[in-house]
Amino acid sequence: MELVFCMQCGQKIPTSAQNCPHCGAQQTLAAASTSVPPQAASLSASALPEGIKGWSWGAFWLSWVWAIFNKTWIGLLALIPLVNLVMMVILGLKGREWAWRNKAWPSVEHFNRVQKKWSLAGWIIMVASLILGIAIGVIEDRMKQGSNSELDTSWSLEENAGQQTPAAQLEPANAPAVAPYPMPSVSFGKVDLLGAMKRAGMEQHWITHFTNYLSDPISFWDECVTSEAGRAQHFGNMNQMEAQAYGESTCKSLTQQHYACLNGNNLDDAVLCLQTHINNVAENGE
Repeated sequence: MELVFCMQCGQKIPTSAQNCPHCGAQQTLAAASTSVPPQAASLSASALPEGIKGWSWGAFWLSWVWAIFNKTWIGLLALIPLVNLVMMVILGLKGREWAWRNKAWPSVEHFNRVQKKWSLAGWIIMVASLILGIAIGVIEDRMKQGSNSELDTSWSLEENAGQQTPAAQLEPANAPAVAPYPMPSVSFGKVDLLGAMKRAGMEQHWITHFTNYLSDPISFWDECVTSEAGRAQHFGNMNQMEAQAYGESTCKSLTQQHYACLNGNNLDDAVLCLQTHINNVAENGE
């Protein structure tokens, strides 16, 4: 038989006793107190209240941030790379249960209201991050296109006038002009070439030189011949006809070197070849 202590004299008495057999003191409070432990035992069971279990979008999307505010410290594992992906799923599955046990909540209703706000915040932040990421990507792409506008001219010119059909050679004078030198066949994009030349550390005037060679062959040829002929007249004391012939010969050799670097080569080999040409010019002069 279970015994308790008398509230008056301290002697052991049966739990069912209304009065102490030793001193006669009434034991109603003692009897009432003996009924508390069974109730407490039932309430301390590990079973969760109805409405606690379930998926938590707030814990899933906000992981360690949610964990801090909900005193679920295991969620800080989400700060570890790779582990965070696993923890996001675990927090989504078990987060609500852990939060209920780890923090004092006034009621289930209050708990659910708070967790609903966390879920809403998680979705808002996720959608906002997605939109921001797309916007940044679009802006970077447009900036890239803007910085590479000098390469927008098509490179798909005919390799030389000799490749034209007889009918094409008889076209009127206002027909599209043909490149004055063979055009290389490149296997990479315009933006790729510009980026590779910048990464190689080429100076801007060389980048402009090579891009003009590809994108504006007529202007490139005219400027090259004029420049070389002028040098021949000034430094070589040549007459105009001799200087013109010298300029055309020099520019023909130059365009052949560029053609050899770019035609059919991959991007890395092409840029390396162009860089070698720049180094040769620096060592030997133009």
